[in-house]
This record gives sequence, structure tokens and C-alpha cells, in this order.
Amino acid sequence: MIFTEMLRLDADVLLRETTEFTKQERWVTARLLVRLAAVEKRGLYAHGGYSSMWEYCLGELGMSEDAAGRRLWAARKCREFPALFDALADGHIQLTTVNTFATHLEPSNVGELIAAATGKTKAQLREWLACRFPQPAVPTVIRPVACAPRPTAEAPTHELLPPPPAECKENLHALARVPVPSTAPNSSTSQVPLHERALVAPLNAEQVKVQFTMSREALAKMQRAMDLLGETVGRNDVAALFERLLDMAIPALEKKKFAATDSPKATRATASTNPSAPHDTPAANPRTIPAHVKREVWQRDGGQCTFKSATGRRCACTRGLEYDHVKPVALGGEATIENVRLLCRKHNQLEAERRLGAEFMRQRRARRRALPAA
Repeated sequence: MIFTEMLRLDADVLLRETTEFTKQERWVTARLLVRLAAVEKRGLYAHGGYSSMWEYCLGELGMSEDAAGRRLWAARKCREFPALFDALADGHIQLTTVNTFATHLEPSNVGELIAAATGKTKAQLREWLACRFPQPAVPTVIRPVACAPRPTAEAPTHELLPPPPAECKENLHALARVPVPSTAPNSSTSQVPLHERALVAPLNAEQVKVQFTMSREALAKMQRAMDLLGETVGRNDVAALFERLLDMAIPALEKKKFAATDSPKATRATASTNPSAPHDTPAANPRTIPAHVKREVWQRDGGQCTFKSATGRRCACTRGLEYDHVKPVALGGEATIENVRLLCRKHNQLEAERRLGAEFMRQRRARRRALPAA
């Protein structure tokens, strides 16, 4: 319906509104990026029940993986080089521009890159970057490829939105002045996959295609494992080998993570009624969590972070979970089933800051970093 209205709209009005909406889009994009940068810097996504900014963009903001990746990458680069925020708002560069020259940005060349990118298409910018930052020639490789029918792309549809209320221009980088490296040294705290990832594509209801790169050392290990398994798996059946190795590895990982076992020892309560029954030896360290508590808590919490936001949303994180004392050990909390829960790393830190104070936790982390490596 709205497209039909545009077809009847006066030509001058249509062209004027198109120009105006384009300017608004640039300004809104810059405002969105500075807010994404600030939300991530302040860790506000955790309060909503998300373990990372990546998950927040997908779940709360409804972005696609592609949109979230491009916007978060750009937001981090803009936070590292705040002049990019203003260049985006003024229309000198676009979101695509930031993603194109991001890896070449240095404090000494930000102004040069912004000036060089102004008015250039992506192809022109890539040509300029190739001359400004030349790369060595790649070897000639000739491979046969299977011909596939060329896909036909459907024309995208656009919906015009009413302009936002007029407001004065804000200082876009006031919220995010602290430079932050785009690649965190700790991979467990990375908020979004910024580089090429392993390809996982569904083929049908039962199978998926997986594609990744491994080292020659890993290839030798894979071949050794296949030799050791012999006729258990087919000679070139890498999928069967991978599944077999996972079946062997998962029980060991579960045992290490939450003391999984088919023959659990009796708990202290059982041992008290049966002195001859084996039982877990009480640990001298009050922070040590007994094996039977780990097993019960993991099963009770379903192997998932238990943090809930103010709206009742439970964090969906299942990676890198940690055992957390509801009542901290520092305040007399004990390692009981009732006082232990599963939290992801981000929400474990958030809860610790709530109970013990942000400054206390900051000093504690600083002391830990100062300790010599074991």
C-alpha cells in the first residue's frame, strides 16, 4: 500500500524526501553505533539476561548475524577511533567503509583514511587501500570447480518510515571515549565473531555441511586416530571418525566439568548413616565444591546459566559455565546444593559486583593479574 502511494506522490516531493531520509539514515546509523559501543563498554547487555553483546544484538535487538557482525565490528572501531562517529554522522563515510578499512586504522592515519574514503565507492576504496597498503602477490592456483546455476536475486522491498522528531546534534563520541582494542586477548570474553568462522550449513533434516581449516599436525593426528580405530570407521569417513571421537571425549569433559559418573560415591549424609560407605573427603578450602554438589547442581540447572533479567528472561548461555555461590564464601556462604548455581562468566562477574561491590571486584581482579604465571 505504501509503495502505491509513493507512485502517486509528486516527483519533487519524492526526490526531496528520498534525500532527506538518506541523511537521516546516516545520522541514525551513527547514533546506533555509538549506543552499541556504550552498551558493550558498560556491560548493560548482561542485565537483560545475555552473556555477550553478540547475543544481545541477535536476541534483544532482533538483528541478523550479518547485521550484528558488521555493526558491532564498526562500533568497536569507532569506539577505538572516535573521529569515525562524526564522519559517519556527517555522511563522509558509510558503515561499509568502516568495515572495509578497519584493519588498516591506526591513530596516526585515521584522518587520512577518512579523507581518502570520502566520496569513494567500496571498489574504489579497496583499490586505494591496495596501493596505500600493498600486499605480496599470491601464488597462482588452478582448481576445477563444479558449475552451478546462477541464483536470481529478488529485488528487495523498502518501507519508508516517518522521520524522527527533530533534536539537536549530540557529541557522538562522548559516550565512548575509552579506546578499546578490537581483538580481545581473552577469547572467552569475545563478544562477537569478527573473523572468518567454520562454515556450518544445513543440507537436509539429518545432515549439515561443516567446513574448516586444520593444521598439518592436526591432520596427522586425525590419520593416526583413524588408523587406531581400524575397521570401526570407514577408511575415508571423516564424519564417522569425528562423531566417534566426540563420543569418547564428551564423557571425559563432563567428568572434569561437573563430576559426571555412572557410580557416584555416597554423600556425607549417606556416609553418616553407613560408616563403611565411601564418601567425599571434606575440602580444606571453603571454595572447593564437592563432586556430588557439582553433579546435582548441573542436573538441576540443566547445564545452563541461571541468571534472570528483571523481565524474567533467563540467560541461554551454555558455554564456559561456572559454579557460583549464591551467598559468597567471603560472607560465609557454603558449598551446598542450595547455595551453588550455574552462571556464565559475564553473569558470575555481574553477581559478584552486586554482592561485593564493583570496586572490590576490580581490585581483586587487578591483584590476580599481578600474580606471576604458574
